[in-house]
Amino acid sequence: NSTITVNADLTAGGAVSLTATGTATATNTGLINVISIDNESASAAVDVAAGVTLSGTKVDISAATDVDVTVESALTFLLSVNDTYVATDTSVTVGSGATISATAGAVSISATSDIDSDIMLGLDDSQYCAGGLTAYDVEASDVDIDRSTSSTVDTATITSTGGGVDITATNTGDIDSTVVSRFIGAAFHDFADETASVGVTGS
Repeated sequence: NSTITVNADLTAGGAVSLTATGTATATNTGLINVISIDNESASAAVDVAAGVTLSGTKVDISAATDVDVTVESALTFLLSVNDTYVATDTSVTVGSGATISATAGAVSISATSDIDSDIMLGLDDSQYCAGGLTAYDVEASDVDIDRSTSSTVDTATITSTGGGVDITATNTGDIDSTVVSRFIGAAFHDFADETASVGVTGS
């Protein structure tokens, strides 16, 4: 988890860059049977306080979270289960009365959440053993995603000379679950919150 709070003016002859990054990684692999219950979270925030001035040739303010989860059971004997919960909170906030000025380039304000989940339970034995290896397997996978991603500018002054102003909030990633069973197999993906928002007020 990572947080940057700016309570003082910053003036640079070159670029001003504020970057907060939060990451999490989980790996659970086994040759025979996997019982995986995993909670992963990451947060990153950049808070530019009210009334603060940031000035440079270009200004880049970014918060990013990155979560990677891998669960794999190559061969199941009767039972493999995955239950994964991933939460991210990613935000950039520019407070009321703040001034951001880029004298020779662009102003970029971005919040990005990237979640990659790769779940593989069971073995595709259709080409040999007549499928007998998965004949009585119970395979179940549940992946729950809960994330909030936001870039908020509140009554601030933003100017760019020689470049543009780019304000973004983005959720990205791949959620992939493969369950192989000739008896009972189930895979669920639940996106409880998948919010990505940009808010600009009075700027």
